[in-house]
Amino acid sequence: MFEKIKNRERRKLTKMQRNQERLAYLFILPALVFFAVFVLAPIGMALYFSLCNFSQRNIELIEWAGFKNYIEIFTAPGLKSFRESLWHVLYYAVMYVPMVVVMSLLFAVLINQKIRGVKAFRIMYYIPSITSGVAVSFIFQFLFSAADYGLMNTVIGWFGGQPLNWLGTEGLAMFCIALVNVWGGIGGNMIIYLAALQGVPPDQIEAARVDGANKRQIFLHITLPQIAQATFFVVMMSLIGSFQLYDQVKIMTGGGSGTNTPVFQIYMMAFDPGSSRSGMANAMAVVLFVVIMIVTSLNNFLQNRINKKYE
Repeated sequence: MFEKIKNRERRKLTKMQRNQERLAYLFILPALVFFAVFVLAPIGMALYFSLCNFSQRNIELIEWAGFKNYIEIFTAPGLKSFRESLWHVLYYAVMYVPMVVVMSLLFAVLINQKIRGVKAFRIMYYIPSITSGVAVSFIFQFLFSAADYGLMNTVIGWFGGQPLNWLGTEGLAMFCIALVNVWGGIGGNMIIYLAALQGVPPDQIEAARVDGANKRQIFLHITLPQIAQATFFVVMMSLIGSFQLYDQVKIMTGGGSGTNTPVFQIYMMAFDPGSSRSGMANAMAVVLFVVIMIVTSLNNFLQNRINKKYE
């Protein structure tokens, strides 16, 4: 029945409309091809190779392993470090996500004010987000160095304090990496919040002022609900970025001091001469993908619940 209605409606299209429809498909064809070649195909290859045993050094020697790699991930003592890395990155996310969300919103509110030179402040606050992550990691590695020339320990010494092994102490090292990424992540999220803030209806704010609401009440009861969509987007992207943490870990700590992350483990499993198990690395990547999907789904579920509350 549905197909008959659909075909009847299609016959009602004029020749020009049918030509426009074909032209529309022609325009989206490059994007579809790009998505198929560079997204769907790699995902399919990763799923297939995760069920195999092979090495990058002998890629032609591929053996079918079935679900053996997945079983080893959750049971083998030698892969305990990967299971621990999931907890490490969760600990990192608990620190990083609230900090970057709050700081991004704070900076967005500040640069949303009508003050002289506000455009210059917007540029300055955004620059860290386009700075090379590798270069930033080397700079902060110098700042947090445990040696005498480390800036943080030098400042502590001025006040008579004892130097700290910032990047060599478990817990503290991951906190330092979180601070680095907060510094670099504020700019992009700030722009998202700035766009959301400028989309808040001025008449609602003015009506609240007329009713006697102060700035804090306006922000909590009008502004925050209006920018809820931006907040959930920033939270979701920050969570996904947390589980993909690699550059700073590789450069600043080398995966030590409790900073071992899943992506770092995947890279070492695939390319380290001591292991070089590419099939296992693909299986790890699939597990990480599933974890990210679960976290994203939970975030979307909470978003829908909160949206219904404010409808």
